[in-house]
Amino acid sequence: MNRVVSWPQAALACCLVIVPIATAIPGNARGEQTAPTLATATVAEVLAVCTRGQQQGNTGAAAAACVLLTLPCDCQPQRAGPRRWCLPGAEPTDRAVTRVVSALDQHPWPDARADSVIAAILAELYPCPPP
Repeated sequence: MNRVVSWPQAALACCLVIVPIATAIPGNARGEQTAPTLATATVAEVLAVCTRGQQQGNTGAAAAACVLLTLPCDCQPQRAGPRRWCLPGAEPTDRAVTRVVSALDQHPWPDARADSVIAAILAELYPCPPP
């Protein structure tokens, strides 16, 4: 039986299941560093993960972690209010990541919590249309 999943259901699944699992990438036998979660990462840590991903040709765990850290979904069920940013469907992921990483690189406080900095960057780059 085919079942159609609505956008809110898919977004909720992303936030509750996929993102927490994917952002907790464990280190491996080759000694790769673990990726920080967005809730605990600093701007400098996110930039370090993204730099490792770029050095590895934008493939592998670091590149995937960079995407998850720089493009979090804005769909936390416990947060009231409208969405803070709206990525256009036509925006390629690599372009959006590049724009966020560039803005992070310009941020004056590398020890700042990345979650709030990235949220502000995304809200500025990709504002939602008025309701």
